[in-house]
Amino acid sequence: MGRSFCVSMIGDSFLLRQRAVLHEAEQIAERLLFYKDRADFLIGGDGDFDHIAVSSVFYACARHPDARGRLMLFLPEGGGSIYERADLRGFFTRIVHVQPTTGDRFAANFRAMVDRADFCVFCVTETRGDAYAAMVYSREKQKPLCNLFGMLSEQKKPLTL
Repeated sequence: MGRSFCVSMIGDSFLLRQRAVLHEAEQIAERLLFYKDRADFLIGGDGDFDHIAVSSVFYACARHPDARGRLMLFLPEGGGSIYERADLRGFFTRIVHVQPTTGDRFAANFRAMVDRADFCVFCVTETRGDAYAAMVYSREKQKPLCNLFGMLSEQKKPLTL
């Protein structure tokens, strides 16, 4: 048995059109669970896209009960996520606290997620902010990625894994 395929799911804290984004995230999670032996999904906080990512992975796992998908929560040192509540911690196989070496603790958290990933799923709507910086960093690291915002119906492009 090989190592798990690792997917980082990073996006904007505030999103419009959440239903459309959820639909795209569910499709990607289902494809990954179908084509990969094991998949670890890294979630990085408790913004709008983080909630969508958690929901999409749960939905995909429910539709494919034989699939081996795991959720891992990556948080900057000091926490700050609703998912750290005792009644919600059970959603995650593992919670990782990232110690920033320099700069913004959320940017360091996203960089750690990108470094660990085999594939990155973004939902970035603007060319600013930590999620956008993580997408730029992902491109610099030559990580395969998709931006769900660019996959919504008026901008639909095929996804290749």
